[in-house]
Amino acid sequence: MKKANLLVLCLLLFLPLTAQDWRIEPPSWWTGMKDPSLQIMLYGKNIGKTEIKADIPGLQLKSIVSVPNPDYLFLNVAITSEAKPGNFQILIQSKGKTLHVFPFALNERKPGSAARKGFDASDVIYLIMPDRFANGDPANDNMPGMTEKADRKAPYGRHGGDIQGIIDHLDYIAGLGATALWLNPVLENNQE
Repeated sequence: MKKANLLVLCLLLFLPLTAQDWRIEPPSWWTGMKDPSLQIMLYGKNIGKTEIKADIPGLQLKSIVSVPNPDYLFLNVAITSEAKPGNFQILIQSKGKTLHVFPFALNERKPGSAARKGFDASDVIYLIMPDRFANGDPANDNMPGMTEKADRKAPYGRHGGDIQGIIDHLDYIAGLGATALWLNPVLENNQE
């Protein structure tokens, strides 16, 4: 009985050592893009020492780029006009054995999406620090567990501004001629 308990304990202790953190960026892309080239980043322990298999119709593997860090590989691919939307797999293999399977999706590009206007020189980006801009919801000014309470008289303290305050003043921002907002920071700041 003691041997069985020891075996179970050892298995439980060493089980996390077999866990592997694998990542793929981006995990999906679109068919029908103007520029067919794409670089895919793969991350995994010693992935730079493995083989890549990607049999995805319409996706041409142009090159595999190894970097000094063996935990990263970069795939330079071209998504041809023959590519069809769907879910595919990129296999990571070593000595004929599959170590990991990355899911990779090709999505259909929405009609008219190429006509979408992005940022250009005509845009005015308005930088807002939400805490300093406007307080739209006083009920969230002093939250339990927060180190500091809101005090508009303290120049270096919290002032209580929030996202609702920005929403409530979008007409004011538009009146300034701003076409985009840059919020900095948009997070719970609980520093001492």
